[in-house]
Amino acid sequence: MKKILPFSNPTITSWTWTAATFSILGNYPKCLPWLYNNFIQLFCECYEKWVSLHYIPHVDVFSVCPFFHSSLIPRSFLLDLNISLNSFIRTCINHNYYVYCIIDESYISRKKRFLHELLIYGYDDSTQTYNIADFTLTSTQKYTQSTTSYDSINKGYASIRPHEDCLTDGLGGIGGIYIFSVNPNYNYDFDIDLMKNYLNDYISGSDSGYPYRTYNLKRQTGSNTGLQSISYGLDIYDMLQKYYKEVKQEEKTFFIQPLHVLYDHKYLMLQRLLYLNKELKFKIPNSLLKEYSVLFSEVNILRNLGIKYWVSRKVSALDTVISRLPGIKQKDLDLTTEREYPKICVNLQTDVR
Repeated sequence: MKKILPFSNPTITSWTWTAATFSILGNYPKCLPWLYNNFIQLFCECYEKWVSLHYIPHVDVFSVCPFFHSSLIPRSFLLDLNISLNSFIRTCINHNYYVYCIIDESYISRKKRFLHELLIYGYDDSTQTYNIADFTLTSTQKYTQSTTSYDSINKGYASIRPHEDCLTDGLGGIGGIYIFSVNPNYNYDFDIDLMKNYLNDYISGSDSGYPYRTYNLKRQTGSNTGLQSISYGLDIYDMLQKYYKEVKQEEKTFFIQPLHVLYDHKYLMLQRLLYLNKELKFKIPNSLLKEYSVLFSEVNILRNLGIKYWVSRKVSALDTVISRLPGIKQKDLDLTTEREYPKICVNLQTDVR
């Protein structure tokens, strides 16, 4: 038997949970209002040697998205079922559930032990293979669709020690296998007030997830240290500039991922404007579309400079990233406030910045 669940190239990637969400929901036009209503707010967390940039929704996206029926199945529960992992995964897929778990990818694509989340969205009994997707399947670190053997998934999952399984549903559950299916019959209307709130929080640097979150982001569990030294919205530019200055001074380790997220964020913001213009019949000024396209192009250049430094370690490329971040932040602020993205937000006070 063979079955492959709907899966396509995602609009944005950045993180495994984000890429999986867009790869799956992007197949259903009814999901677009929810996708464009979210992923507006950014937050940045600072670790000892690097920083990472995230969206809201975060790792809880499979739990909070109304188009997903989801459950985190604990490892102990799976053991008590007394069935093979292959039988469990195939049964999930047969019932239209995607499977998301942490695997030691040395059994798939890595030469050394490497623990990472991946998505399983199909299987083929004739070849004894699963359809999988992750960033770590090739040296390019692009979100890639591939196949791997049943045996590789079995061994890769079995090798994870309980204290290493930090997979979370964002609601307090830790460890196991996350399964979720799509409810294509759910109806979601684009919420203008929600977008306004997100944009306000983006400008003021406020935590957009605080009103609905039922768990402590900073809580340490097992190998998960919790989120640390967090900044939100436009404040992330200052944290990124400080971080890349510390990279230049060899105080921190270079990480390209924040620039990828910034690129994806601006691309999605531009697509959101186009969606509002076309589908919801908002009269978005062409001048705003043009100026936001310029901002997106500038962030793309910034990302490419980061890639150049990553590959060549040319300090001049990193210097340019550092020097351009304040100007991009100012342009982002201007387009989000003075131009009232997209002419539906109240005038906001910007003198604090």
